Amino acid sequence: MDILLAEDDLIFGESLKNFLETEGFKIYWAKDGQIALDNAKLKQFDLYLFDINMPMIDGFELLKKIRSYADKTPTIFITAKDDTKSVVEGLKIGAEDYIKKPFDTDELLARIDKLVDRNTTIRYDKILFDTTTKVLKIDGMTIHLSPNEHKLFVMLITNIDTPIDTTQLNIAKSTIALYVSKFRKLGLRICFVKTGIYMCESFNSLIPVRKKRKK
Repeated sequence: MDILLAEDDLIFGESLKNFLETEGFKIYWAKDGQIALDNAKLKQFDLYLFDINMPMIDGFELLKKIRSYADKTPTIFITAKDDTKSVVEGLKIGAEDYIKKPFDTDELLARIDKLVDRNTTIRYDKILFDTTTKVLKIDGMTIHLSPNEHKLFVMLITNIDTPIDTTQLNIAKSTIALYVSKFRKLGLRICFVKTGIYMCESFNSLIPVRKKRKK
């Protein structure tokens, strides 16, 4: 799971980055609001963690700009502010949650868990597939598939490195071949095993969305 962290406090930022990385997250740390905005434009993230008081662009203005691009990535504000006005303002401009420094790390993890269920998300390079909602996204854009395309896609993406017998779908071989060609263009590495059998190979960036924490 990719998180964009915008935090100008070097000591706090480094500590938070290290902690979240030990929890299995991939952290992109921006030390001011402008760098965070530039990163958000270039890459699709799963979650934003934004401080409010930052140089260049503050957290509120940063999220306003991001939301103006139709970017609906879940956002948590991390700040020393705890007054009602700040909380309300943050939620009004599109943040999903708000946590005050200093905070317990387990509390932050619980808030992240509430917003993004990593256990149901499969990441394959630029592809994100939610196994619960069945939503397929590439670079943040939702890709619509026909019912039969969807059945085949689910079989392949949920069985990485496992040969799949497509004959059980009762779809013509020529149609399966067309679907496979389309999925390859989307970014799946699909190899032909033998008649009716295909396999989606691991992508070198295919990683668990999040490691399970040790009890």
